[in-house]
Amino acid sequence: MGLEKGLLLIEAFGISCSPMTLSQAAEITGHSAASTRRLLLTLVRLGYARCDGRLFALEPRTLRLVHAYVNSTPLTKVAQPILEICSERTRESASLAVVDGQHDVFVARSTRRRSLSFGL
Repeated sequence: MGLEKGLLLIEAFGISCSPMTLSQAAEITGHSAASTRRLLLTLVRLGYARCDGRLFALEPRTLRLVHAYVNSTPLTKVAQPILEICSERTRESASLAVVDGQHDVFVARSTRRRSLSFGL
């Protein structure tokens, strides 16, 4: 139950699209203020969030969760070289997304390599 609440709290930052106060986080997640406070302080203690006065925000450490997914699924390992070839041949970016509920989540990408030239 605690892990579930913590993950929902992390997702709440994506819903708010900005740092949140404790009361905003509790409102979005539907958890009590006391429970939300404990969760936020745990995230801060573990380095997944920071507190700046009244506002809480995620830290870059949360990207480790994404990295764990990308490294653990064979899909990205198989798709990345194909995306690189497509990008090189088309001279456009190529991306791979998977469906997660009602959302499309991009899990791999290759961008077009651009060369810069300057005229004198």
